[in-house]
Formats: sequence, C-alpha cells, structure tokens
Amino acid sequence: MDRQKQHNSTDIVLINPPIRRLSYGRFDYFASIGQPLGIGLLASNCIKENLKCEIIDADAEYLDHDEVIEKLVTLNPKMVGISTMTPTMTSVGLLLSKIKSALPDTIRILGGFHATALPEKTLKEEDVQFIIRGEGIEILPMFIKSYLKYANNNLFEIPNLSWIDSNGHYCENPIKKDAPELDDLPWAAWDKFKMDNYRAYQWHGWGTTRKPYAVIYSSLGCPYNCRFCAVNMVYQRKIRFRSPENIVSEIDYLVKNYGVKTYWIKDDTFNINRKRVIDICNLLIERNYNLNIYCYCRSEGLDVELAKLMYKAGFRWIAFGVEVGTQEMLDQIKKDTTQEKIEKAFKAVHDAGMFVAANYLLGFEEDTEDSCQKTIQFAKYLNADYSWFGLVVPYPGTELYNDIIKKNIVLPEKWENFGHYVGSPIKLGNVHSERLMSLRQKAHIQTQFNIRYIYQFVKTFGVKSFFKDYLPRLWITCTGYKK
Repeated sequence: MDRQKQHNSTDIVLINPPIRRLSYGRFDYFASIGQPLGIGLLASNCIKENLKCEIIDADAEYLDHDEVIEKLVTLNPKMVGISTMTPTMTSVGLLLSKIKSALPDTIRILGGFHATALPEKTLKEEDVQFIIRGEGIEILPMFIKSYLKYANNNLFEIPNLSWIDSNGHYCENPIKKDAPELDDLPWAAWDKFKMDNYRAYQWHGWGTTRKPYAVIYSSLGCPYNCRFCAVNMVYQRKIRFRSPENIVSEIDYLVKNYGVKTYWIKDDTFNINRKRVIDICNLLIERNYNLNIYCYCRSEGLDVELAKLMYKAGFRWIAFGVEVGTQEMLDQIKKDTTQEKIEKAFKAVHDAGMFVAANYLLGFEEDTEDSCQKTIQFAKYLNADYSWFGLVVPYPGTELYNDIIKKNIVLPEKWENFGHYVGSPIKLGNVHSERLMSLRQKAHIQTQFNIRYIYQFVKTFGVKSFFKDYLPRLWITCTGYKK
C-alpha cells in the first residue's frame, strides 16, 4: 500500500474494538450493547479542547477488523486511540497491526485497564507507540496537543504516559495525582454515537423494551478492595461524585433528545453515599419520566426505605455482586460484607417492588467442590430475578492476578481466553476446568429453570415475555457454553 496521504482535519479517532462475537459467542443476543462510556468522555473532552475527534464503535456496528480499517482510511486521522480490557487484547492486537499497515503515519495510542496493568509488556508485544495509564480524560487531549506541536520532544512532560524510546528502553511518567472534579467535565459525546445501535441486557428488558438505551455514570472509583477487581488499579481506592443536578440534567438531555427511558448507571457502587442517592431520586421523582434504571449496589446501606424511594424514582433493577456462597469465601476474596447483609438487601429490594440481578463466581483458588456447591445453594436460597454465574478470571492489575503469578500457575497464552463466556475456564485451584464448566451450567439450570422460578417469572413478567425471553435463554443454557 502507498504511504499514507496527507492527514485530513481529524486529530484522533477513538475506537471501541470488535469483540462481541469473541466475548459472548451464542450469548450475544442476551448481552447489552452499551455506549463505551470512557470513549465518549474522552471524545467530549478532546472536543472541549478544540480537537477534531471521531468515534468508531466497531462493537455496536458489528464491524470486523477490515471494516474498521476502511472507515479509518476514509477519516485518515493523525492519531488513533483504543481502549483495552484484557479479553479484548487479542482483537486489539490484530487491529493495531492492520492500522500500522494501512496508515503507517498515524500515531497509535492505547488506554484502559489492560494497558494500565501491563504497559511495558503491551508496548513490547503490540504495534502501539504510546500508552496512557490510569484515567485519561484530561491526559489524552494534553498529549495530542503536545505531540502535534513538539512530536517526541516533550514526552516527559505528559503525566501517565508510557512509551519505548529510540534505544528500546521502556519509559513512563508518574501518574497525575489530582483528578478533575466530575462536574467540570463535559458529558459523553452523545452525538458521536448511533443511538439506535444500543440495547439493554435481555433481562433488563423483560416485560418492557431494551431500547432506546444509554449507559451513564454518577461516580468514578470504589473504596473497596475485592481481590479479583481491577478498578482500583485506575482509581486507587478513591471515589469521586457528580452532583445530583449534573446527573439528572444529563438524563433530561437524553430523554428529550433521544427518548431514552432505559438506563444503566455504571457506577461500581451506586449507593455508597446515601444522601446523594436520595437527592438524585427526588429530582427524578419531580420529572416523572417513567424510567427503567439498573445499577449496582452494595448490600450494606440499602434498606427498604431507600429502596422504595429508588423505585419511585424509576429504578427497576438492583444488581449485587454476591460472588460466593459462604462467609469464609466472602472473607477470602475480601468482599467486606456478610451473608446476612446480602439477604437483607435482597429482601429490601423485593419489598420495594424492584427486581434483583445477582452475580456469582466459581473457581477461586480457595474454592472446592463443596464451596462451589454451597455458592449454588446460596443462590437458590436468595432466588434473584436474574442470576448469572461466571468463572473466575485473574485479570492483570488485580491482587488475584499478582498472587497467581507468584504461585507460577499456568495462565492462557491468548488474552481472548481471559473471558467469562467462551473458551476453557482457567484452573486456579482445586476444581478442574471441565468440572467448573459443568457446575456453571448446573448453577444456571438449578437457579432459573425450575417450577418455582418459572412461576415467579410468568407472574412477574407475563406469558409473552416467557416465550420471547425465557425459553430462548433456557435453550442456550441447557445446550452448553460454546462459541
């Protein structure tokens, strides 16, 4: 291919890589297609700094790698930025190589959890020139402006930046200590998304619709320290909040401009500040939008009084990361809660008229056949409206990953196998991979495909939803987890 023609006016194109087929396999229909919120925030902040920025959401448009390249060649940007998570890195690596070949003069940048966790390894193994570690909302436009003016001559002045110098040495700058106030940041660049492409999780739409749909946030970070979670690698166990007025103003905008009534508030822990939740709810109650909101909460601090207010405001699904089925295992994974608190929170949500989604994990190092069975039994006892069982994945940047590396436990060679849905489970401890697969299938069948649950489903969501939503999921689950 000829050398790249002179760039047009696009400074950077931000890409959400194509991963749906790889990540979900036959479960794609049931998955959410949410706006890549981080990319939306990066784009809006670049635009705020008078940079020309475009978004290619390959996942939402169901593009393959070559189709992404076709779009990029048309845009011919000065830079390309791609957000990374560990299961997406195989796809990202292929995309980087194709970008280098098609657009050799375009600067290639990575950010996100995986690149932050393993910057040197990523720079040496992939066709990428720069990595922005940690939170990049302020840093990316700073880097673009600096590089377009000074090229490589000002790299050491950009916080969070990692690169390989001309001598082959790895370089990295310190992480910026102070983070911006969230109310001072622009909202995600909603006009850059093709809103018709997005949909809620299948269960989020039971008895109603999955779109129009939007993913928003009200806080960044989490003060907890679960062993298997990578969020603190970026946010350092700190949490920052948007004001209730700022959040609800964005919902106003989305309702009026796109007709969005279905939302995922993608906080790690929405109810961490009770007063703020109350203020958000009261503002939403004033508007009477008839929303369908889903969010993650911690079990502590969620009582029936708060749950009823949330219901009145339009919250319909509350998700909990229950994870495991014994107090001993909860303590082992540093969940910092109790089974009693979890039970009380489930009851409060149901008493308020909302639905519960519960996540569980099988296959921790400390797990045994008995503890896995107890997780399944605890899930049956809790009887969530939707239960999901994943297999433990030691993501780089987590305490769990670091422990696994120290113990020389063999991990998959390909990053695509660090996923919950497809591929073979990663054997971390006492339970073999094949057994984990059968336990997961058993867990889904026992918790959601029994007479008690079916009666509850039909009573709650109706006969139409039973045939449209429940039976297809039953078929996929019973016939196994395959690509």
